[in-house]
Order: sequence, then C-alpha cells, then structure tokens
Amino acid sequence: MSTKNRNLFVYMTMVVAVSLLMPFQFAYAAIGFAKPCRNAEYVKEQVREVLGENLTQFELRSFDTRSFVRSGARRPLDLVLPNEKNEMVKLRVSVQEFPGRVKGLTEAFLKGGGTRARAIKLPREVNFQLGKCEKRNPTCGNLAVIGKQVEGFVIDKNIGFALFEPLGTLMKRHGMKRWRGDRSCHLVYNDKFNGPLPVEDYDGDTHNHSDTQGPQSGKSGLILTGEQVAQDLRRSLENMGNFLIEPANAMPFPTHIPIKLDSDATFYSLSPGTIWSRQLSVINSVRIIYGLIEPLTNGDWSIIFDVEGQETWLPGYGPTTTNKVDLSDEINDPGYYMIHHADNDEVSYFFVGYDMSTGIAGRAGGICSFGGDEGHQRNHAWGQQVEDVDGGYAFATLFGRIIVATHEIGHMIGALHSDGCTGPTCCAAGLFSFMCGNSIMMSGAAGGLAPDFRDPFFTPDNSANIKDCVDDVY
Repeated sequence: MSTKNRNLFVYMTMVVAVSLLMPFQFAYAAIGFAKPCRNAEYVKEQVREVLGENLTQFELRSFDTRSFVRSGARRPLDLVLPNEKNEMVKLRVSVQEFPGRVKGLTEAFLKGGGTRARAIKLPREVNFQLGKCEKRNPTCGNLAVIGKQVEGFVIDKNIGFALFEPLGTLMKRHGMKRWRGDRSCHLVYNDKFNGPLPVEDYDGDTHNHSDTQGPQSGKSGLILTGEQVAQDLRRSLENMGNFLIEPANAMPFPTHIPIKLDSDATFYSLSPGTIWSRQLSVINSVRIIYGLIEPLTNGDWSIIFDVEGQETWLPGYGPTTTNKVDLSDEINDPGYYMIHHADNDEVSYFFVGYDMSTGIAGRAGGICSFGGDEGHQRNHAWGQQVEDVDGGYAFATLFGRIIVATHEIGHMIGALHSDGCTGPTCCAAGLFSFMCGNSIMMSGAAGGLAPDFRDPFFTPDNSANIKDCVDDVY
C-alpha cells in the first residue's frame, strides 16, 4: 500500500470512529444530572454547613446547559432526579417552550432616584415546560436557563416533587460573595427533605383578612361538605358541556391575568446579568402550578399569569425596610414608583433580596385584593429570596421561593389560610393525589409551618375561593 493510500485509509478510519462515537457522547450529554460534580464530597460539606437541617438529603450533579440550549425543544430530555427515598431515578420528559412574557414586552427598566428609570432591551427568554402536563401523561415541570445554569422542577408519580438549581447562586443567597466551585454544579433534591422542624412561634405570613377572621390552623385532613360536593358536581356537568345547566359564571378556561414583576436593589446585585431570568424562573414555576397542575387536580379553573412588565431598583434606591407591614404598605402605596403599575384587575410581585425581620417569608396586600372599584388596590405581594438569618428557614432554595410566591399570589386572588389542610389525609385531588401533607395555603403563623413544608396544591375549598374571586373580575 502506497503512503498516499495508507494516509487516506487512516483518515477514513478516524472519520468512521468519530461518527460512531459522537452519538454516544451526545446521548451522554443529554442526560441531565447523571454526572456528579467535581469534588462533590468536599463541596457537600460546604453545602451542609450553609443549609444545615434545611436540606437533609441532596445530590450535587452537573448539567450541560450549552448542549441543552443547542438541542432546545427538539427532542425529549433525560433527567436523573431523586425520588422520595433519595434514590436517583432516570426520567424522560418532553420539552416545549413556555415563555412567561407577553410578546410585546421587549424592554425592562432600571429604577434610580425619584422618578428616573433607564430602559434596557430584555434578553431572550429561555424557559421550557417539562412533561406533557395532561391527563394521559401528567408529569409536569418547568426549566429555566439562568445564565450558564438551569433551575426548575418536575412533579411525577414515580419521584414526587424533585427540584434542581445552580449551586453557586444558592450559595450567594446565603451570603457567599464569590463561588469558586464547579460552575456546572447543581443542587438536586426532593421536597421531602427540604425544611427544618416546625416551631410554634414562626410568624409566617399573617395577612389582613377581608373576612375579618384571624389566622386559622387549617383543616386536619380533607372532608368535603355537602355544598362542596354539589358545587363540584355542577362544575363537572358544566365541563362536560351539559347545556341543561347554565354556567353560573363566565371565567374563561384558561383565564389570563397580567402580572408585573419588581425587585429591590439587593436582589439585583446578587447577579445583575441574570436579574430578569431570575424573576421569570420563579413566576414561570407559579404559572405551571396555576395553569397546568391545578386543572389536573380540582379541575375548576386554569390561570395563566402573563408577565407584562419587569423592573428593578438599582443600588442606593428603592425599598430597604425589613419590617413586613412597612414593606407591604410601601409597595402598595399609590405613590410608589413603578413603570408598569398593576391595574385593579392585575397583580404584582416584588422580589426581596435581603433578610426581613422576624423570620417571615412573604406577604400579600390582602385577600382577593384586586378587581375592585377603588383607585388603588392592595394587589402587590412580596417574597424573600435569600437566607433567613433570624428564623433559620430555607426561603432561598428554589422550593421555598416557588412555594412562597404561589402562596402569596393565592391570597391576592382569594385563597385563605383557614381553607388549607394538613395531615396524612390532606392530599391533592385528581392525578396528583400522591402529593400529601400540607396544602399550599396552610398558615405559617398558625401551625408553625415553614414554607418548605407545603406542597403545590390547593384544597377544593380554596380552589372554589379562587374561582369565586376571579369570576367577579373576569
């Protein structure tokens, strides 16, 4: 064989070998969280020092964000996630784009002193729905790309409620100014291991109840009243299209409610380059719960929160109070400066990047506090996004941030503490009946429940409360 032919043979052999290996390499990269992080055991000790009893079981796994973004929603995603026994289970989920912003929203605003603000072009939103979220395949979740990392969750009957989030960002939320570890490293955990032991003096999320009732301890177990059974039967007939019964209300399915996002300067400073995706990640998870999971549980309604505004305060400006009532009053004041004010039939959520006093996770303006005739409704809620220094609760985890936001927004559209439930018989309805323990609206003040002890489902009573409230507006 001549030298020329030999070189050609070697070249062709290498091409064939590479072509055979590439699919295996790509397939490996497509399995999210299959590979442990570098120096995982050493890093685990650092995480345990920071989170303590707030997260007793977790794994540290890498995720190839670059490969995922390249493949986009063109193919299913294989994930390795922990079940309720902390066993890593492989799960294949479909992927489709799930943007939270309305199409016309292209600018965000950086707010300075007085009424000054600078408009900037928003980066492309990269957010995905995981799973079909439908009756035939109820696996459901969200994945948001945050810079070079991802965060999100999956709810599935075989694993329960599993979450993942960038480790470096979480450490920053706990006061670490610079994370020098593996940048592809993610904290992967099941919600069953998230949360400290409850304490009786936890102030929780006390609200001004429009029904004049004080905080209630909630229901032990879930017992339907005759009225609720009749109401559920009526709605079932309406959903089946039985025209002999005229629907009492005209709430669209789904109902779209505009939401305006705002944040303080400290939340901005955590990572200025990812400020807008960090806001969207939490709210898009809330959108999954209200818009896709709720129809598979109680089936009364579906609500999609459409993000129609994003803004933030710059360092040196905006709210700084650590008093829960004062902050609620400030952001609900008619004179509070926002570029995109929430109208009476809209809601607003404020991301707090510093520690509030008395161990409180969040607060809403009121119960069913939108849609009235007053000039300014108390339709602004806030939620803490960082470590709870004085109370010791895990508000900073993605689970805590999602649960608090879902809870507080629930108040603004009619949900009550007193219609929550707790106990082994307190379970989600419908296709998510495997989720049991504490419903999303249980009161922290009454039962000593940190946000991490609640699961993302509404009781039939609170589902009815939300339907009644939103029906009056939409």
